[in-house]
Amino acid sequence: MKRAFIMVLDSFGIGATEDADRFGDVGSDTLGHIAEACAKGEADNGRKGR
Repeated sequence: MKRAFIMVLDSFGIGATEDADRFGDVGSDTLGHIAEACAKGEADNGRKGR
């Protein structure tokens, strides 16, 4: 049996917009921050209790 996975990434940002300062979102970049953590080997820190 084949399987399919559907992931809903609501509010999953890839960068802030020009008016981000009006909404308190300066520096928003969920994807970028996840990539940085993975590159540093920190992807599992939450599960490891760090």
